[in-house]
Amino acid sequence: DDPRSRFWGRNAGAAAYVAKERARTELVPEVERVLNVAQTSMLPVARRAGRRAQPMQRLSEVLDQLLFRAVVSSEVRRLIHHTSDRERFCKGLVNIASEVADYSYLVLRLDGREGPTYTIHARAPLPEKPDPLVLRALQIPSGPALKLQIERETDEIAPPGTRVVIRDMADFPVEAASEPLGELKAFGARKRLGGEDRQTLELIATETGLLAKNVFLLEETRRLANSDALTGLMNRRRCTETLESELTRAKRYKIPFSVCICDVDHFKSVNDRFGHNMGDEVLREVARALESVLREADAIGRWGGEEFLTVMPETGLEGACEVAERMREAIASIPAFEAGPDKVTSSFGVAEYSEDANGAMLVDRSDQALYKAKEGGRNRVVASDKE
Repeated sequence: DDPRSRFWGRNAGAAAYVAKERARTELVPEVERVLNVAQTSMLPVARRAGRRAQPMQRLSEVLDQLLFRAVVSSEVRRLIHHTSDRERFCKGLVNIASEVADYSYLVLRLDGREGPTYTIHARAPLPEKPDPLVLRALQIPSGPALKLQIERETDEIAPPGTRVVIRDMADFPVEAASEPLGELKAFGARKRLGGEDRQTLELIATETGLLAKNVFLLEETRRLANSDALTGLMNRRRCTETLESELTRAKRYKIPFSVCICDVDHFKSVNDRFGHNMGDEVLREVARALESVLREADAIGRWGGEEFLTVMPETGLEGACEVAERMREAIASIPAFEAGPDKVTSSFGVAEYSEDANGAMLVDRSDQALYKAKEGGRNRVVASDKE
């Protein structure tokens, strides 16, 4: 009834496999089924006696262990098909580990450009939303930016406040060519971790290294395809896709949303006076300032040159202007640049979605409002009249 035996029973190539708790009801029907579909040889097996018995038994055990490790490695390597989806990959990996090792909790951490992600597989009680004490017991840092998914052996969810008491812990690094990529940790709550379980989890962590590297490479490829190389924000293509997606959602659910275009004031003079390298540095600082004040639901990208486009879902014109004002203040607060401009300001044009508008029309309204902001003296926010 242990996970390792169940895994081996399903993958050893036998004609049938019956779990221990189902033997009473399934054993005889399974035997009858096998006898009906196959010619079973009942020739006696010659028993080896004397001195050869022990070496042959030991050899059989070694071969079984090698075959077991080969099957586990093969199962892990099959996850190469899921490395384009980190969440699915992590879920598949902890599910394989749960079939071949016994533990109370398993935690997989994969690092990445935007911080680590954690996947927990729980056999022992675990609350639906683990509190900081539970996370600390499982050596997971708590905080608002925590990215966590939980897989459970059963549907049973422990009530809030349930404590996690750890008796034993083992950790196994996930790396490729000595590059650290994450970690696999097993925790024993009811009993200590077995030696075979530790060896099996170490094998899984070793096999995971190259697959995790593939996950990171695919994520980086997607990021580069969707990001502006200079600022790290969305590029224009991704901005357009986000805009059209929110437009479709607004039409379907009859909800508001707004867009805002930001243009850095007198940017040409920055390039002319201080050089293009300084101009690039100004744009990077402006991008960081814009991101620092945006809400989690907002999306921002570099629209082109010194222009930035912000999409604000479920936000009317008044709320969008408030967000734009915070962005304007953030840019105006950028400290003076060494060997560069003392102050940077920007102008903003804001427009709200209307049912008759498409993406191009909405951007055009924002652009017209931006033009009015520049005509009015720059370093200000102007809202478009809703047409």
